[in-house]
Amino acid sequence: MARWIVSGLLFLLAAALTAFNCYCLYRGFVNKRSFDPSEHAPSMAALVGGIAGSMSLGLSPIGALRPYFWLPFLIDSGCVFTLVRLTLRLLAERRVYR
Repeated sequence: MARWIVSGLLFLLAAALTAFNCYCLYRGFVNKRSFDPSEHAPSMAALVGGIAGSMSLGLSPIGALRPYFWLPFLIDSGCVFTLVRLTLRLLAERRVYR
């Protein structure tokens, strides 16, 4: 019973944060804000939705869902763009300091 509750709460958190990340992405495209990786380091807060979703599927009492724990990272737009921006930022810093 506890697994159902924890998994359900994590899933609700992940769904809410994924919706918020999609809204932020939409607003970024509407306002035509640039995603310049050298501007500033991306916030890691956008990863929380994907992490919560992964934990939700990993802790799920339904065994068939557990192998798909990685899927929320691809579904959550905040995770995808944050990881891409972080990678570009690290590559840009590495190029500058060489």
